[in-house]
Amino acid sequence: MSRSSCAFIRAVAAMLLVPAVSMALVALMEKPANAAWPPLAEVYRRARERALAVTEAQGNVGVAKSSITGARVSSLGNPSLQVILDHGRDVTRDAQVLGQLQLPIEVAGQRGKRIREAETFVDWRTMNREEVRARVAGAAIAAYGDALVARARQVLAERGEREAQAEAQYFAARLAAGDVNLVDRSLADAELARWSQLSAEAGIILLRARQELELLMGMGHLDDPPATAAPEAPELHVNTADVFVGRVLNVSPLLRSLSKESQYWQAQRDRAESEKNPPIAVILSGGRGDTGEVRYGGGLGWTFPITRRNQGEIARAYAEQGRTEGVREATQRALGIEADHAFEAYSKVRSGIEALDKVGIPAAQRVVDATQAAFLAGKVELVRTFIARRDLAAAQGRRLDFLSTAWHTYGDMVALMGDLP
Repeated sequence: MSRSSCAFIRAVAAMLLVPAVSMALVALMEKPANAAWPPLAEVYRRARERALAVTEAQGNVGVAKSSITGARVSSLGNPSLQVILDHGRDVTRDAQVLGQLQLPIEVAGQRGKRIREAETFVDWRTMNREEVRARVAGAAIAAYGDALVARARQVLAERGEREAQAEAQYFAARLAAGDVNLVDRSLADAELARWSQLSAEAGIILLRARQELELLMGMGHLDDPPATAAPEAPELHVNTADVFVGRVLNVSPLLRSLSKESQYWQAQRDRAESEKNPPIAVILSGGRGDTGEVRYGGGLGWTFPITRRNQGEIARAYAEQGRTEGVREATQRALGIEADHAFEAYSKVRSGIEALDKVGIPAAQRVVDATQAAFLAGKVELVRTFIARRDLAAAQGRRLDFLSTAWHTYGDMVALMGDLP
């Protein structure tokens, strides 16, 4: 091959290689890096700030604040000017011009009532945002616990899968040597398949829990929890159910939101009551008579509130306030019941976990060790060791079920009081 041909081939290769390398670098630069597994405090903070529902609630607060601009307009209305021109036909034939300038003035305190209504509307939307934050934070904490528990299940399943894999290989070798029968080999293979299935299921559950957490935190590409992450539920800062119920009823964002809503309907009713008295119009008139003389004067104009007095708006405000007060009373009773049962459930779950840690799981582990030793000594069949291991895995799974319930209950408690209990 000639030198010119080689040079041409190298040039073409360089032209093709440079864009390919550039595209690969761009792809690597654009690929988002996974974020490290966050602590509980960061999950709580990010969910309250970045969740979709919180963003919408924050936007509603901004919309409510815009109503204050219209409420603060002057008590003076827009002036209106009327110009009348007429011409006589009999006694006089000269033209007469008369102009009237009218300026409506609110004298029944309408402006103050409008401002008060707008301010209470902002307060209501602001407290509604806090109620949304509480609900989102509770859901995020439940998803956080689901991910930790799913990761713990995955670790258990992967460990069982590794042990079953080694055991299956062991029995395969012994079957080839003629030391065991095909039944034992098949039992080992079936046990390996079971653990592989459990490992796959745990991975799927972990993926879904992490996706839910990413959505609630408003951030994607979280790493899986580390294998050493403890799925233990947090300790409570309150000692009795009565204390927790009292705190919920005092600081519940939902109850406070309903109180603010009731105040808003009261303010709307007051504003509608004031606006049933229309503004007084101050009238200034001036003009030219038909004989050329200058004419001027003034007066007042008032619309009598006889047939229309904002009856519909006032009636609706009354009804809305009554509805809100009724809902608040019912909600207060319901929250008291929910808070009491949530504290009781959380306490019982922790007691169940403690019993498993002290008695259930250690006993199941001793059975596994004993049956394994007995099998190696030729005193029991292989299936007895598998049953013992499954009982141990079931006890460990029940512990994780307890922890999942504890995390969900803890999330419910956060949603009830709007803070970490």
